[in-house]
Amino acid sequence: VMSIINGCDISYNQSNNEGGGISQSSTGTSLIISSATITNNIASGVARGGGIYNDDAFLSITATTISNNTGRIGGIYHIQNTNGNNLNIINSTLSTNIGADRGGAIRLEGTAILVDLTHVTIANNSASTFGAISNPNNGTVNLQNSIIGNNTSPAEVEGLGVSPTIVSSIVSDGSVLDVNIQNIDPTLAPLEIFSGSLIHRLLPASPALNVGTSSAITLDQIGRLRNDGFPDIGAFEGVLPCENVTLPSGVQNVWLGCISSDWFDGRNWSTGSVPSSSSDVILLSMGSPILIINTDISCKKIIAQKGTKYYVINGAKIFFTSP
Repeated sequence: VMSIINGCDISYNQSNNEGGGISQSSTGTSLIISSATITNNIASGVARGGGIYNDDAFLSITATTISNNTGRIGGIYHIQNTNGNNLNIINSTLSTNIGADRGGAIRLEGTAILVDLTHVTIANNSASTFGAISNPNNGTVNLQNSIIGNNTSPAEVEGLGVSPTIVSSIVSDGSVLDVNIQNIDPTLAPLEIFSGSLIHRLLPASPALNVGTSSAITLDQIGRLRNDGFPDIGAFEGVLPCENVTLPSGVQNVWLGCISSDWFDGRNWSTGSVPSSSSDVILLSMGSPILIINTDISCKKIIAQKGTKYYVINGAKIFFTSP
């Protein structure tokens, strides 16, 4: 039996049983999650898995953010007692989950643990011990082009097991030592909405930029093309510096989205400043962060190229000053 969750927002749920957001408990089944957001769920009391509780089923997570979930185990609680019921996570972000027990982001239990983490960012999670990954049964956790950074507890990781495969990754606190791991602050931006997804961008000084190893994962969490030769480490491929653009006739400002999805951050605009009420602005369909307008704005005119998206949320209004 296979269950598929694609493109869903599973948020603000609460359960007194296992799994605040999702609970799967059936040996020999598969749970496939892709392009989803699992956030702000609660597993109350001693319940485990604020985001996901998975008992002895194959679990695959791709292009998904699991954040701000709370429980005895905050993010994912994965039990594996049957060979083949592995946990695979690709191009995903686990952030700011809180576990009262061990394992703020991921807790692994069972006799046949096998986990693959590829282009994953695990950051800012917290627990009483092992803020990122708790692995008490010494299961195998393979780590490729992934970031484990700035998770709060006495140690971030409770080991990666016997003979894991480790390629071009970061574990910031030094709880895992390996020639293929940098023990350094990954220098991440806060969790933010970028092109409709919650992610941690890499800041310009990040040691994760352009030091990954090429793999079959050619796109990042939001569908941006990765650098074929030297991809970035983590779920998100770092943004190149803003390009100089030639303004179309009559246009005063162009949305580039270099920094975020915020209209009011001047660094996102070609002129370096926020449009005024007398500005004609153009939105390019160039794969930049999707503009999100969440408070009232004023400009002369907005010209959106074919295929461009922008969102107006929280009851915000756009006031046009053109006649």
